[in-house]
Amino acid sequence: MIRLVPLACVCILLLFQPAIAHEAGPDEIAGVVTDEAGQPIQGATVDAWSWYSGNETKTDKDGKFHLNKLRDGRPVELKISMPGYSPWYNVAQPLGVSDCNVTLN
Repeated sequence: MIRLVPLACVCILLLFQPAIAHEAGPDEIAGVVTDEAGQPIQGATVDAWSWYSGNETKTDKDGKFHLNKLRDGRPVELKISMPGYSPWYNVAQPLGVSDCNVTLN
């Protein structure tokens, strides 16, 4: 019985963990990647990471991307790349941005 008490405590903490993490604030970045002519770039790699985690996606046919579940609510380092274009970097991209529009050269 005594051994079950610590296990029960851990289970209770795990149940409330998503609620605690959600209160940290917005955890998303979204935007559009285009070329110099303003045309959307499909398949560009969008990579964001904070101090603890990485998150990567590809742009869709309209050049749109959406990253979520980024940790800590801290600004992230954002890198967008596509073969044939120079990579784009932003070292302190704030979270909660839905209009992170980037032009690749």
